[in-house]
Amino acid sequence: EQGFAAPMAMSGQVGPCIAAAAAACSLSQAQGLAHRWRKDENSRPRRSGSCWPQVKEPFICETLRRLPGQPMCGFGGVKDPLELLAWFKARGGWIHEDVEIAEIPGAGWGLRVKSGQQLKARTLLIRVPPAALLAALDSDRPEQASELVPGEELPTASALLRQRLAYAWLDQRGLASQSLAPLIHSLRPPPGLPLLLLGDEVAEADERGAEILRGTVVRSHSLALRAGLLEEALRDPRAAAEPEEIWKAWLWAQAVIMSRVFKLPKGGERVVLVPVVDIANHAVSRREANAAVQDDKGGVSLHAVKDLSSGAEIRICYGEYSNEQLLFCYGFVIPDNPHGGPMCPLMPDSAAKAALLQDILGKHRGQPDASPLRLGSGKAKELLLAMRVLAMSDSEVEEARNQLAVSSSMVEVRMWDVMAALRWLKDWEQELAGAERSSKGLHGPAHELRLEVQQAVREATDEVARQLPA
Repeated sequence: EQGFAAPMAMSGQVGPCIAAAAAACSLSQAQGLAHRWRKDENSRPRRSGSCWPQVKEPFICETLRRLPGQPMCGFGGVKDPLELLAWFKARGGWIHEDVEIAEIPGAGWGLRVKSGQQLKARTLLIRVPPAALLAALDSDRPEQASELVPGEELPTASALLRQRLAYAWLDQRGLASQSLAPLIHSLRPPPGLPLLLLGDEVAEADERGAEILRGTVVRSHSLALRAGLLEEALRDPRAAAEPEEIWKAWLWAQAVIMSRVFKLPKGGERVVLVPVVDIANHAVSRREANAAVQDDKGGVSLHAVKDLSSGAEIRICYGEYSNEQLLFCYGFVIPDNPHGGPMCPLMPDSAAKAALLQDILGKHRGQPDASPLRLGSGKAKELLLAMRVLAMSDSEVEEARNQLAVSSSMVEVRMWDVMAALRWLKDWEQELAGAERSSKGLHGPAHELRLEVQQAVREATDEVARQLPA
């Protein structure tokens, strides 16, 4: 499970990639432009009429237009799991005779109990030995890899696994990667992953659905992630000779890591791919999952946690995530998801304000809580508190922090904060309406998320408006 509340789960920067056919600048210049865009973007104040950062750098805009929108995902036209299963068993992997890999209507490939069979809770379903796991090679480990984006979990382990996957992608027809070929063939990232959808970020609209996510936190975080990934890819020694192929490989590798990686042991510092087990689809909560992943003497095992009936699909819980998190990392959403509403893209412009807002929200929630600000029923007071903090001067911030340190009294919300929140929500709603017009006719998980955000913004507007005097 990748951590999500931080940038790895939703965050990053946009940077340029130099097309092999028409390189517009040197590798160092490309890296500098991406770094400068990130620095400017983080410090740029929010403009009236838009809640979202705008890509302004002409070179970046022009270069992004040349990029391939979506890398080749999967090779060899694999249509069934037989090749993967043969590779898996040759590595010592084991799968219960009554469990099969099958196409699940509306969900692609998945795991299920064979027709006519039943399995009891605690039954061992799959065992993956260390030899069948795919992890970073320790011999290549640098002292410390830089984060793709601020807050990324386990950046060194992720960077090394990303490099190993990318090199296997590039060298799959070579002798060095033949032992991994069946696994590489099976690693097809979800087609709805925003990292892959945003292939032409600056177009008015495009068939891959970039515009359909405009006005959502997922889009801005995915753009950010692309830039961090791009900088890393361009630092690779091969990038000078074949930058476009390197970019495709890194993009594919990151998509695989986001949608398939496990951390071992649970909560540990080793990131690995777990073949066959990672075919299991998602259960909306841990309570609804009927199977669970466990450490198993350096490997991984999958056990039933409930009795499984004939033909039952085997599902694990990837994490109790909101739809923004699920779309960002896995490319799908869940109707009526109970795990949190849309994230609120209000960002304090100083560390002192951010710390004060966290303290205030913790007191409001009744306990220390670093979870992000979200829209949802009963969340209007949190939004108004955030508006109050953002409007404070440095001296007011210091005074408020001192007040909180000696008493439990809350910062007082003013009528001006209510009006500011209503204007901000109106800007956000207009941004979403513009995305709806420019992406008309496009559907899928991204479309469903945008509708969810639109509804949450309308409900938040109504709730905030009730704070006005009659």
